[in-house]
Amino acid sequence: MTQEMRYVIREGHPGDLDAIETLAELLDTMNLPRDRALLRGLLATSERSFRQQLAGGEYVFVLEDRQRGRVIGTSLVIAKHGTVTSPHFFMEVQTEERHSEVPLRDFQHRVLQLGYTTDGPTEVGGLILHPDYRRAPEQLGMQLSYVRFNFIARHPERFQKEVLAELLSPLDEPGRNLFWEIYGRKFTGLDYREADRLSITDKNFILSLFPRSPLYLTMFPERVQRLLGEVAPGARGARHLLEKIGLRYLEQIDPFDGGPYLGAPMKDVTLLRDTVLRSVRPEAPDPAKARRAIISHERKAGFRAVAAPVVLDAEAVVVADEHCEAIGARAGAPVAVTPIP
Repeated sequence: MTQEMRYVIREGHPGDLDAIETLAELLDTMNLPRDRALLRGLLATSERSFRQQLAGGEYVFVLEDRQRGRVIGTSLVIAKHGTVTSPHFFMEVQTEERHSEVPLRDFQHRVLQLGYTTDGPTEVGGLILHPDYRRAPEQLGMQLSYVRFNFIARHPERFQKEVLAELLSPLDEPGRNLFWEIYGRKFTGLDYREADRLSITDKNFILSLFPRSPLYLTMFPERVQRLLGEVAPGARGARHLLEKIGLRYLEQIDPFDGGPYLGAPMKDVTLLRDTVLRSVRPEAPDPAKARRAIISHERKAGFRAVAAPVVLDAEAVVVADEHCEAIGARAGAPVAVTPIP
């Protein structure tokens, strides 16, 4: 087995619960909480989503080290984040100008305004890679991020016309966020983790307890102002990957931690535009013509994908036999090919 052939991305299933729980301890977010019961439910929902037994749904992808027989990473797509029963909340970052003749003064104030939608976008999130693999030359974090768009391109009818990514903001210590301490805790009486966990199952408290009036950031400590819209050090790579394919800061932040929301119309995401469907031709690609891509196949055993050198033409994609074997694709099988930028 070559080094690159060690890794395959596949759909998650209930048998991955222990591995996903271990990974969730590294992040513990609303999309991937450190809660065994909630994770069990997520994996069950994911299995039904891949089988098209749910409208929309949630899709969990896992990265497997085949040589060691272990799951080492995960990522997630939520087909629709923001419904009547579970709205998508955000804080709009606005600018307000103030002018006075006497005394002569001009000010520009940043203002936050709580908003929500019950007809939300598709969300990508839940990306975690085990620390032991984060510097692997195969760019495993990139694979986990981009495989989601390969899948969306296969099934555009299951997803919304816009895509959103919520990125974590810096924590001043585990489980504690400065923006929440200054703002959210005072209006809810909850600590950051309690509020985050409650919002997974019930968001009514946000509308009931959060103020609807604008918040002037000049009233916040400067260290908190500097954090808003910034990402945690561990999320900078994820932000770079998403911006590289067309997602942009939406001038919106998360109401809990102040982390930025990135987004774009699906039509503007380069990976989606560049993904093509082809018949696979298992043979060694010409190194002079090959480029690296994520290639996926769906069969009875489910969705599987690898990153591999490929050569594309108008009708087929040339992929090495071993990569075809990894995704279970025989000669002539339909595959989705996403060139890696």
